[in-house]
Amino acid sequence: MEPKCGEWGGDYEEVLIYRKQQGGRLLADYQMKFMECDQSESLMDSIFLSEFQVPKEMETIVLDAVSELSEGKLTRRDFPSNSGYFCEVLLSDSSIYITDFPSIKWLNFIEIRNAILKNE
Repeated sequence: MEPKCGEWGGDYEEVLIYRKQQGGRLLADYQMKFMECDQSESLMDSIFLSEFQVPKEMETIVLDAVSELSEGKLTRRDFPSNSGYFCEVLLSDSSIYITDFPSIKWLNFIEIRNAILKNE
């Protein structure tokens, strides 16, 4: 989530990366909800794309995105904030859960998102 509306948040983007079967191709779903800053609870679905096939060359970027967020969280000094980027990674099975707020501008996430939108 980006902070365009200050403490109320902002636009919400989600990329869900998964496999339908073990050893299968990586797939990605993309969802974007826009927020109207003058209405505190006005997230509206605006874009939803599903089952984008992640190209083999992008699989490294997916791994780099997790590392980038983890490093950003671990190397930054925390401070109280009521606005900023909110970024999150969840993995099931062996469990990795990274929540970062206020967060970095997550460049690898942006690269993945742009690839999905470019190929819609």
